[in-house]
Amino acid sequence: MRRCRTSRLAAAIALSMVPCLAQAEMRFEAAFPDTPMKGAAAAAGAFVWSHGAGGIFLTDNSTFGPPYLVYFMRDSGWDVYAFKRTAMDQESNSETKELLRQVARLKSEGYRKIVLAGQSDGGWISIMAAGKSQDVYAMVALAPAHYGTDRPRMTLNATALFDYLQDIRGIRTLIAYFPNDPYDPGGRGPRTEEILAQHAVPHLLLDQPTGFSGHSAGQSGRFLRRFGNCVLSLVGDGPVTRQQECETSWGDAPSAAIPLPKDLQIAPASGGPGAAFLGKWWGVYDVGREVMLVVTKAEGDRVEAVYAVGDLPGGSNRAGSYTQRSGRAAGGELVFEEAKKTTLRYRLLPDGRLDGLWIAADGKSQLAAVLRRLPN
Repeated sequence: MRRCRTSRLAAAIALSMVPCLAQAEMRFEAAFPDTPMKGAAAAAGAFVWSHGAGGIFLTDNSTFGPPYLVYFMRDSGWDVYAFKRTAMDQESNSETKELLRQVARLKSEGYRKIVLAGQSDGGWISIMAAGKSQDVYAMVALAPAHYGTDRPRMTLNATALFDYLQDIRGIRTLIAYFPNDPYDPGGRGPRTEEILAQHAVPHLLLDQPTGFSGHSAGQSGRFLRRFGNCVLSLVGDGPVTRQQECETSWGDAPSAAIPLPKDLQIAPASGGPGAAFLGKWWGVYDVGREVMLVVTKAEGDRVEAVYAVGDLPGGSNRAGSYTQRSGRAAGGELVFEEAKKTTLRYRLLPDGRLDGLWIAADGKSQLAAVLRRLPN
């Protein structure tokens, strides 16, 4: 067993939290153990998902479930595998070596297409492996990064990445960089485009797409809704589709997936702090689920409303639904807090929109969305 290498900060945290984790703890397994594999002859191909690293906080990301995109690929006919690594200080060269070994094994089993995909460190090693094996058909890297957030070391998330991109030849490639990503040194898009174009790599670069924010944006349901068709184009047999041809407009306006009562009526305003909330409000949670709040009645600080959500993406099979809620308004805020129900909190913003927060009944999870007013 090799000795773990940590920074001073990571070592301090490790001593105060848990023992140092062993390196090289890697597993390659079915992403969905309860879903039978189709096999190389029947499946569209093998789709391999590599998660991000745990970082200095020692998060064991191997325990997390797959993101929406992975469900989507399973439901699109692919055999889906997960490359899990439990080490605290993940080492990209050893991980890439193991990933390449698994690619060779999948090829020997007869898979016509092998796609490597991942987020953060998972995207990083997918790029490294794609540059070392022509058995890889396509590669998807979402917010690729490996070197943390502290400058100047984090600038290697650009310079070292560019070196690995130089090795990619002929492999269909999708890379996404998102706004407000603390691991992104900035400006990676133009250089990435230059390198891939120089080597005639069939590719799609999603550079700072609007409506997304943060390092994990590519794992969201919103990403699947907007760019799922782009991924299907990438792993298909035809030309890699341009962004404007495969990106959908989902999330720009309400869809038909939000159910509402047929007899829904909105009462006239009667004054009081609740009157400002009367009407229909719509927005999108990052999980890729639409939300609508329809405040139907406001008398003083007492408010009656319908809370509705659309379906969930990625094979979850959770349809849209609505509930009747009673709440109170005060000081530009509206709260629905009832026993054994989720808590809903809304705050009027200066621009006229509504800042919304959904809190699970057990308080263990939250979802946020900014809602805009719709015509009644």
